Amino acid sequence: NYPNGFMNGIQIRGMPLQILYPGEVFWVNNSTVLAKGAIAGSNANNGTYRSPFATVEYAMGRALANRGDIIAVMPGHAETIDSATDWLLDTAGVAVIGLGSGSKRPTITFSTNATADIDVSAANISIQNFIFIANVASCATCFEMVSATDFTVEHCEFRDAAATTGFINIIDTDAVANGNDGLYFCHNRIKSLDDVAATSAIDIDEAIDRLTVND
Repeated sequence: NYPNGFMNGIQIRGMPLQILYPGEVFWVNNSTVLAKGAIAGSNANNGTYRSPFATVEYAMGRALANRGDIIAVMPGHAETIDSATDWLLDTAGVAVIGLGSGSKRPTITFSTNATADIDVSAANISIQNFIFIANVASCATCFEMVSATDFTVEHCEFRDAAATTGFINIIDTDAVANGNDGLYFCHNRIKSLDDVAATSAIDIDEAIDRLTVND
């Protein structure tokens, strides 16, 4: 462990080692599959690879704004969203990265409350490689945007659990002009089964610049 880095860089067998992020990495895992030598996820842990936190919300509260911190969420991790405060994306500049592929991607389920959502209230947050499932009728939105610019959602999947349960919106933008400039929604997949309420990828309520929706 070299917390102060290397003044002149470092090479291993002639290959320069690049430091790709400037901040800290916090690990989250509440699955039963643990890293070698690891203990079960708990918010009483210290958030390392072998001592992970249990929830993304707790990890977000440990991050420092605009340092470039990463929250790495392990394969098989699962959480339930039952209110508008279970997940708060409110620390600027944090990347929330899901690990794993297919059904082992971290899975977030909205299960009992149609007004539950994930509030986004800080700039430059990104979330990648998650599955979000609406298992409640007419779930208002997955991401409720407050004034938060440059929010990125990438390589995620959004599913309605059944024809009677589903999202109305995936992203509901702020009703303040330019409050969500730079919104980036790319390489995502939406599986809409809901016949109760229409599903919209993005509900744009006010002027927005630099919006990118692709693939």
